[in-house]
Amino acid sequence: MKYLVLPIALATAMSAPTSAISSDAQTEPRAASLSAGISVPDQNYLRAYRTCAREAEVRQLSHAEATACLDAYTRLKLSFLPEVSFDDYARLAPEERWTVNHRAYAAYSGWLANEKVDQ
Repeated sequence: MKYLVLPIALATAMSAPTSAISSDAQTEPRAASLSAGISVPDQNYLRAYRTCAREAEVRQLSHAEATACLDAYTRLKLSFLPEVSFDDYARLAPEERWTVNHRAYAAYSGWLANEKVDQ
């Protein structure tokens, strides 16, 4: 029964959109910007990724779970780049995807560093 927790938690965390969706009918949740210019990640993707990380620390994830976790992590990083939707990212050439992924990771890492300073 324990092994059903992660897929259900991921489905729940990633299903509900946040209020950070832009008004131009964009379907991907985006990071909200704070007045200081620091972005906040989409909370659903952050919750899903943290659930994955906790589960991966205690057991080996199935292929389906690992794939869902990778998807959550990618969407989490992309939530820092409002100009790139997940669908746009998926259609990019590998070289462009690499560049966007590194920009998204840098933004996520910056947020994490700031988050640790604030705690």
